[in-house]
Amino acid sequence: MTFMLWRAAVNGSAGSGVLASGKPGLLRPRAGALKHRGSRLAIDPDTLQERQFLKMLAEALDVPSDAVARLDAEFAG
Repeated sequence: MTFMLWRAAVNGSAGSGVLASGKPGLLRPRAGALKHRGSRLAIDPDTLQERQFLKMLAEALDVPSDAVARLDAEFAG
């Protein structure tokens, strides 16, 4: 399921558009952050591949790096 969310974000389907930055992504940044959070709940990034996937997902969904750091801290503690 997570891969399908990532693929939808990259391909620009399911509520997508162009962000003010000119990058393809979700029109509502909170929706991207929520999808990333759900993926982070499902994935325990204990391998390099999982960490890379979550990083690519955050970039594809245009989730700010400070939000990703807060999420990582939340799940680490």
